[in-house]
Amino acid sequence: MLCEVCKDGFKESDVVVCTVPMVPYSARICRNCLKAGAIPYWIATANTDIAGGWDNCIEEWKDVVNDTLKHLNISMEQFLKDVEDAQE
Repeated sequence: MLCEVCKDGFKESDVVVCTVPMVPYSARICRNCLKAGAIPYWIATANTDIAGGWDNCIEEWKDVVNDTLKHLNISMEQFLKDVEDAQE
């Protein structure tokens, strides 16, 4: 099985399935990603796009996205580009 955040494999006994904050979706997340508060990247970009872009997002969502970007080592510049690309 693969973690839906970092894409690393993990043992079946280490599977954590939890809801993604503020999104009606449950994801397989490894314990390291769960501890970091990271969510699947595609959800971060899609939900930000749906909200109308970064400037329209609530602070709680921005915190989740920032935790995800930090954990995955993705720049804000790249994230905003990916959100823009999601609109096309």
